[in-house]
Parts: sequence; C-alpha cells; structure tokens
Amino acid sequence: MNSIIEQAKQTFETWGIKWAICGGMAIDIFLGEETRKHYDLDLFVFWSDKRKIVELMLKDDWRVFEACGNGVVQELLIEAQATENHRNLFCFKRDEPRVSLECIREQKYRFHFEEREQTEFTYIEFLFNTKDKDYFYYVDQPNIKRELSKTIINQNETPYLSPEIVLLYKSNYVDDRSVGKHDNDFNNTVLHIDMEQKKWLRESIHRLHNGNHKWLMHL
Repeated sequence: MNSIIEQAKQTFETWGIKWAICGGMAIDIFLGEETRKHYDLDLFVFWSDKRKIVELMLKDDWRVFEACGNGVVQELLIEAQATENHRNLFCFKRDEPRVSLECIREQKYRFHFEEREQTEFTYIEFLFNTKDKDYFYYVDQPNIKRELSKTIINQNETPYLSPEIVLLYKSNYVDDRSVGKHDNDFNNTVLHIDMEQKKWLRESIHRLHNGNHKWLMHL
C-alpha cells in the first residue's frame, strides 16, 4: 500500500489539482496501520478538474474510461471526449491484469474487474465531488456538507479524505456483497474519531438514510 501511495503523490503533487486518497486506504492512513487488503486506489477529486485529469492521465499513457452505468464504460482517447455529465473515471495501465473489457461498440465496453489486492500503481478510480469556496457537498445532497478545511487531511504530506466522510460514503453499502469490509472499516474507525467528527457523521447518516441505519446506534 505504501509504495502505491508514494507513487500517487509523485504523480499528482505537481498537477495543480486538489486530490485526496479516499476509501479503505484513507481509513488505514488515518489509523496508521494497514487493516486489510485493498483492491483499488480511490481518489477524491472535484468536478472542476475533470478535463484536466483526463488530459494529464492520457499524457502519462494511462487508459481512461468514463462510467456510463450498469457496468458499461466509454474509453476517452482525447480530453475533449469527456462529457459534462457527472460520471466518474476508471484509469489503468495497459499491463493491468485484473481488468478485462468486452467490446459493445466503438470505444464502449462492458467493464470487468477482478477483485484481488492491488500491489502496483496500475489502477485508479477518480471519484468526483462538488464544492464551492467554503464547503464540500455530498453527492446530490446539498444539505449534507463539510467545511473544506475539515474535508481533506494532510498526514506526512499525504492528502486523505477525512474518516467521517469516508464512512458516510461507505454507509451506502450495507446491503452490498462488500458489506463486511465496510462494517470492519466503521468498527475500526469509530472509536478513534473525535466527538465533533462523530456528531457530523451521525447527523449526516441520519439525513442520508432517513434515520434508518444500523451504524447510528454506535454513534
């Protein structure tokens, strides 16, 4: 995990964009230990930087795909092909062995990903988000927001998404087949966040899930 993070820092620190490691790797950075294996590198970024990210990833010889929904992706060969729609990006090196693509039509594929530990800097999912000059806004939920100063944390010059926001995203997967790892991330983290973070997470989960979520009793 550490070598992947270091390579990500070397790649993105000169790009002039705001980014942060998110997902399970962010939880491990917060906790200061690797608690489980990770299948991919998730990066938290903002919509305003989408075209720049596409341009720079292509320039660095990554294959870049825009999500279309239902497991279908569109390959982007030039920056101008990126749509204005709110679609995340999947990027991988040409020798990434865990990805297979089933061609549907020109530049459009059904995307298959083998879930096994990522050991090389060969796969990134860019997860795009909304902000204004003061706040980060949770996707499609303008009433759920966090001060930008509390959204991204820097530890040893490594930017990562604050754990309470990571857990809010993970709260959506309670009925998913990956629920076990998300529950473990919650259980490993909830005892280590402070009271203000816990209060924000409790209120945000309550809003997002209409007061019905198994994690609320632990907050």
